[in-house]
Amino acid sequence: MVDGAWLAGILEDTPTRIVAWRGQAAQLKHLVGSAEITGHVSDELLHATEQTCASIYAEIAKTAEVVQVVALTSLQAASQLAPLDDALHLVLLEVTELTTELYAVRSRVGKLSVTTLPRS
Repeated sequence: MVDGAWLAGILEDTPTRIVAWRGQAAQLKHLVGSAEITGHVSDELLHATEQTCASIYAEIAKTAEVVQVVALTSLQAASQLAPLDDALHLVLLEVTELTTELYAVRSRVGKLSVTTLPRS
């Protein structure tokens, strides 16, 4: 049997972290817009987004371990943790997509000054 206090203690901060990561994703979305306008993406911003992704991955791994432990006792109880796992994967997807957009902006910066030749 899974100890409810143990389960609550392990996962109690996860919803708060998800909300914080969603907030970071919203800020990141604005920063992507600014980067597209200015054509500049700092190394620090890219590092911070990669650290955020790493933190989310760690939380996903921890949640997966908890789900495995819970599933040994009750598959039904483990399935009730699915929305938490889904939320983690969705916020990871969002931050990853925005990080990819930042890298795309950065890769275009050097190409902006190249004159496009008209097609004949």
